[in-house]
Amino acid sequence: MTTVTLKKWGNSPSIRIPVSVMQAASLSVDDQLELSVEEGRLILIPVKAKEYSLDALLSKITAANLHEKIDFGPAVGKELL
Repeated sequence: MTTVTLKKWGNSPSIRIPVSVMQAASLSVDDQLELSVEEGRLILIPVKAKEYSLDALLSKITAANLHEKIDFGPAVGKELL
């Protein structure tokens, strides 16, 4: 167990998470965490972004949700490969 101290950062209280704890929890700087309180304890749970595959996304296209081709005008950049 690691002990940290609640400090002031700007107008908000904050704690610093030691690198060893971040590594053990597979966290990186700028990761989002869900914060909750249970029985007086602070609980941090990593929020993992959903991963989608192209096949999974394409499988959701149906005749009911497929729109017609939309004309946006001629290509103006590197749209054409």
